[in-house]
Amino acid sequence: MKNRFLNTLIVIAALGGSSAPQFAVAQDTSPVDATLPSDAQLGESAAAVKSLRSVSPKTLIFVFDVSGSMRGELLRRAREATITILREGTQPGDRVILYTFGAGYEQVFDQTLKNEAQKRDLIALVPTKPGDGAGTNIRKPHHDGLKVLEKNLPNPGAVILLTDSFNDSPKKDDPAYPTYLQYYVPGAGLQKHPNTPENRDYERLLRLMTDSQKVQIFGIGVQIDKSGRPVEQLPQAEPTPTTATDGGTQASTPVATVGATKKSGLPLEWLIGGGLLGLALVAGLVAFLRGSKPVALRIKGNPGGAKDFEIASGQSVNIGGVNTHAFDAYALPGTTNPVATLRGASGGRFNLAPVTQEGGAPAAKVSLNGSPLEKESPLTFGDEVRISVPEASGAIKEYRLIFDDPTKSF
Repeated sequence: MKNRFLNTLIVIAALGGSSAPQFAVAQDTSPVDATLPSDAQLGESAAAVKSLRSVSPKTLIFVFDVSGSMRGELLRRAREATITILREGTQPGDRVILYTFGAGYEQVFDQTLKNEAQKRDLIALVPTKPGDGAGTNIRKPHHDGLKVLEKNLPNPGAVILLTDSFNDSPKKDDPAYPTYLQYYVPGAGLQKHPNTPENRDYERLLRLMTDSQKVQIFGIGVQIDKSGRPVEQLPQAEPTPTTATDGGTQASTPVATVGATKKSGLPLEWLIGGGLLGLALVAGLVAFLRGSKPVALRIKGNPGGAKDFEIASGQSVNIGGVNTHAFDAYALPGTTNPVATLRGASGGRFNLAPVTQEGGAPAAKVSLNGSPLEKESPLTFGDEVRISVPEASGAIKEYRLIFDDPTKSF
């Protein structure tokens, strides 16, 4: 495929806020791809997918923040964007790399795509939870990504930086602390950076990319300065509890002293043991409720629009079919019988299983994240299911369903 795009493309996809690119260079206008999902289906990754989809072969580097602040909604959004870009923005022949960073750094995969089925294996490796420890060095993995692209010039490439943009210094005894000092000056408020070989080379590569006028930088939820850097933030300090005062004089707080009179009551060991037992009971109750409480799920993608369900462990929702109740089925025009079944599993999880067609109806093809669905498989928020239904005319009608969490919103 003739490459009419940029020699190097860097896409920085962080989380929340404005999605307008800070600067860009002109490029040819490509015809609309009829198979490309809508912007609503692509979500926050729409701009990246549209820029990357027809650029191939390319090197695509994901830099995924797994620091302690990336919990809950932030991690879900990062996962969804990564999965969507992998699924919709890559082609066979593309090299895809995923780094994680937090207090430390890890290369999760580095592979050249050979077929669509390989994408599913990589999607399964996308982080599902943040790492341990404190500390965030965004510059280090960003620098590593730029070095990979420099070695591959003039071939096109991209870096997808997925982060909440917060920078937190590791502890001084953390093995990652010396690397942090290569790019940051603790206590300088992100206004000053060290004159180290690593940081100088990072700045050199940024100048190389921006001065060449061959780079597009997208800031999705993070401002991009004129040099091409993401604008980092410092963690917000928790409010300091105030001490009660009387007449402007700070009231003293009693402090235990050696030899003080022992107060009556239960022994400390009993209190600690009782507290631990209570915590264990609460944890068990939470686990039980989580396994039995229905979990909200939204399916969207057919002409009828999105539909919400609440699925408990053991309950099922049919995908397709006309002879089922509306509350336990997601209808698809052109399907007489269900083509797949969504089942609730323990712990608030879901599984998706194909359904054998009955009555001599033409077999519909079902795929999960680009791979044929041949057996019951786990399904998570952000996954895509494609269903190809043969029509009487011989044409194929394709549905692209996205499974989302209706309790979360961007």
